[in-house]
Amino acid sequence: MTDGRFYEDFHVGDLVESPPHTVTAADIQQFAGARLTITGKRLSHKDPSRGIRTRRLEVVNQRGETVQSGDMPLLVRTRQA
Repeated sequence: MTDGRFYEDFHVGDLVESPPHTVTAADIQQFAGARLTITGKRLSHKDPSRGIRTRRLEVVNQRGETVQSGDMPLLVRTRQA
């Protein structure tokens, strides 16, 4: 989920929220939305045309309670690429 942006466009602390949506009974009943926060970023040591952006994903239920969270690194190209 890079939104077409480059590595330099992301800043630690950025928050990306998905809109809430209705799910069916067959879906996970507690799911209501997700929040992505940029928690870190650094340039790749092996390839200067790439940066590593770390994201923290929080899945929230309909009461706004976090029901799942995790950190995910993502390789993103830089403007130099």
